Amino acid sequence: MNKLLFALIGLAAFLTFMIAMVPAAPIYSAFEEELAHNLPDITLSDVGGSIWNGRGEISYRQFPPGNINWQLSPVQALTGTAAIDIQLNGTGLEADIVGALTADGGRLSKLTASVSADYLNQVTLNYGLDLSGEVQLPKASLTFNKSWLTSAEGDLRWTGGIVHIETPERIHTVKLPAFDGQVSMIGDTLELHITQTGTRMMEISLTPDGWAKVAIDYALIDLVDLPLPGSRDTSEPAVIMEEKIF
Repeated sequence: MNKLLFALIGLAAFLTFMIAMVPAAPIYSAFEEELAHNLPDITLSDVGGSIWNGRGEISYRQFPPGNINWQLSPVQALTGTAAIDIQLNGTGLEADIVGALTADGGRLSKLTASVSADYLNQVTLNYGLDLSGEVQLPKASLTFNKSWLTSAEGDLRWTGGIVHIETPERIHTVKLPAFDGQVSMIGDTLELHITQTGTRMMEISLTPDGWAKVAIDYALIDLVDLPLPGSRDTSEPAVIMEEKIF
């Protein structure tokens, strides 16, 4: 009986070791086509290590590529829940994500990040906006299912700095103070409310169908000293922009 018990323990230890050492590259290759179909804007390359402790290079659209490292718990995975820890770092981007994944979705209980203006300018320059400073996400969390986010909360801060705004007439330059932001879910819409010393400046929203909306208040227009033509109705945003991003 003892010999059988020891044999089973040895077999379990061997299988656990083999599972833990499964290389990440062939596993990723097996699912690469499906991942590309579901996440067409994200590219993962140079995958190495194991599926439980791996690494690679990740890129999203026109942003500079960065390094990704991840750790999964093989023990918890056997129960249907995989604890995950992800680190992202690259030119202008640092992020740490801790959470748990299940077959139906998951929860990111700790999400921290810092993003430089140079990184954000990869997108904002297309809209005539040249930023400086840094965006900091000291704490955030979210839950999701197979379809979309189910909850989100967090705080962020832009450190402020010089901003260049391209207008039809000229390049408008202004020095802005720090802004604060609050992330939340309103129904099934992800929202970011941006304020400056308690005054609402801007609201950004993202819906499950991929539509992003930016609503800029007159308070921000006044702060940057950029007059708008026409009459002013402060009950409505000064400027509204919408774009489908996925």
